[in-house]
Amino acid sequence: TSTELAENTGDNYASRLCPLGFAVFSVDYRWTPFGKDEMLDVSGAYDYLASRSDIDKTKIVVMGGSHGGYMATMAVSAPEYKRPFIAAVNLYGFLDIEKLVKSDVNKTNPQIKITLDALGDPAENKDSYQAISPVALMKNISTPLLVVVGSEDPFTEELEDFSKQLQNEGKDVDLQIVEGAKHGFEFQQEPYTTSLWNYVREFLEKRVLQK
Repeated sequence: TSTELAENTGDNYASRLCPLGFAVFSVDYRWTPFGKDEMLDVSGAYDYLASRSDIDKTKIVVMGGSHGGYMATMAVSAPEYKRPFIAAVNLYGFLDIEKLVKSDVNKTNPQIKITLDALGDPAENKDSYQAISPVALMKNISTPLLVVVGSEDPFTEELEDFSKQLQNEGKDVDLQIVEGAKHGFEFQQEPYTTSLWNYVREFLEKRVLQK
């Protein structure tokens, strides 16, 4: 279930990040069209953490894998949801919802069906899809961003092009491509998992802990 996945992901992140001095808050976001009300849960999580006296609100990071990586990038690129995160981490998260919808020809992803039902055909509603796609919102990104993706991931080219364009514009973006890794290697896929978390640790130590 969604709740079990959030708990397992939270446990994994906590085991990696708590020893570095981070608190980990795992968001069990709602099922909505991509980039819509689900993003209110990310903003709400920031607001909740920032209100707590035991959390340094100047050092809150947003991160996730796959769909979570997409949401982490949306959180620092979509104006209506932005919060002052100190850094963002996208682990192999897609960035172009129009492209994602078109690639899933059988509509096997239930969230794609939800998005299509709400927004309609991308060809007829391009603006609606651009509003939920970080590739169309990158001009708004000012937060340091780490992107980690495997060389065998279907989103590698998309993430590489996105990162390099931001780098060319002088944005603080760290792109790491793990040779041989496929999609979803933050769990038990050695040696790729160790590489991923090493990149995350190095990024957070430099962009957050040393600030």
